[in-house]
Amino acid sequence: MVSYNDIIEAVKDHLEDIFQGETVYTNFCPQKFERPSSFVEFGTVSLKNATCGTLVVSLTVKISLAVK
Repeated sequence: MVSYNDIIEAVKDHLEDIFQGETVYTNFCPQKFERPSSFVEFGTVSLKNATCGTLVVSLTVKISLAVK
């Protein structure tokens, strides 16, 4: 099963590949953060019944980019 942390880490790894050398923050962004950088966090998460004993989990990953 894929965990929330697995998703965040996959997005973080992808951003680090795209924006090499830039800091990627997850779940917490300090007040004095580095620029340029990215911030990855979860947005809305919803659970819906699919069939007996299963759920459909939908979630939004928010990516914020801070430029110089």
